[in-house]
Amino acid sequence: MKITKKQFLFWFAFLYFIVCIITRIDENHATKLKIDKAFSTNAPVTISGHISPERNHTKLYLYIKNTAPYTISAIQFIIESYDVYGNQIYNYQERYIYQTKCIESNKQRSSFCIIPYDTKSVKMYIYSVYYKNNCYAEWGNRDLTNEEIITYAPTVYLEYSE
Repeated sequence: MKITKKQFLFWFAFLYFIVCIITRIDENHATKLKIDKAFSTNAPVTISGHISPERNHTKLYLYIKNTAPYTISAIQFIIESYDVYGNQIYNYQERYIYQTKCIESNKQRSSFCIIPYDTKSVKMYIYSVYYKNNCYAEWGNRDLTNEEIITYAPTVYLEYSE
């Protein structure tokens, strides 16, 4: 049985299409596993704080408590700023890293960030907690995209109060 060029091209295209679908399914499954693993447990920190307007900027004061049994040396999070109407300011979305001082187990540290002037509330997405000297596996995943973090990471809401 001889295969014509037309038949060959048809079967080649068909098999290529099937391989592409299977590959895409595998990629989606791998991404889901990566996200599930990153946020399978509660974040090992609690964050509270307040927003304080200053002369030319706004400060976001943070109080970070380590709830893990290990010393934390860095925390990564994304901050989105919102105005009084609840609209995101300038599509403002910034990645921050706290690494000023280590936070021992059951201790709290304070820090602050400069955020857009008109900020009245923020959403913070915690996506990575790194332990001192890598003594314990990182909580979260610092390699996730912003979209994955915003969709799946634990969120902290803080509002301005007078």
